[in-house]
Amino acid sequence: MARGLIFIGGFIFVAAVAAEKTQQNRAADEAALRKSRAILTAVRNKHDAKGLADMYSSDGDRVTENGVFSGRTQIEKSFADIFNGAAKSDSVKDDIVKVRFLTSDVALVEVDDTVSGRADGPRKNHGTHIYIKRNGQWELVAQRLIRTQ
Repeated sequence: MARGLIFIGGFIFVAAVAAEKTQQNRAADEAALRKSRAILTAVRNKHDAKGLADMYSSDGDRVTENGVFSGRTQIEKSFADIFNGAAKSDSVKDDIVKVRFLTSDVALVEVDDTVSGRADGPRKNHGTHIYIKRNGQWELVAQRLIRTQ
């Protein structure tokens, strides 16, 4: 009986330590994803098409009202095109950023943002970003952007 209680106590201790470690890892992962988003917004506001494309994984894709863009070359061109058009001197401000983990190595980052300074007027967007953790690093593999206003 005493052995059984010791085993159960040990099991509970190990489970509690594992749960605490998971929460710490999750907090660190969420912080890394939020930092990535903040960097992406800053690079976006510099109108740096190449810098933005480099933030996507090599097999990443981006879907917007302007089309479907796969790979960094197409993603860079999609940003260059908008920066040479209505978004030439615009600025993006993230209003809401939500992070949700689908698995331990797949995260969904949803963003509501406001764009001002566009030649065609202000707008609001909703973006869904999928990140995959590869070799310990979070990589942006997909973005879906829709205009909400």
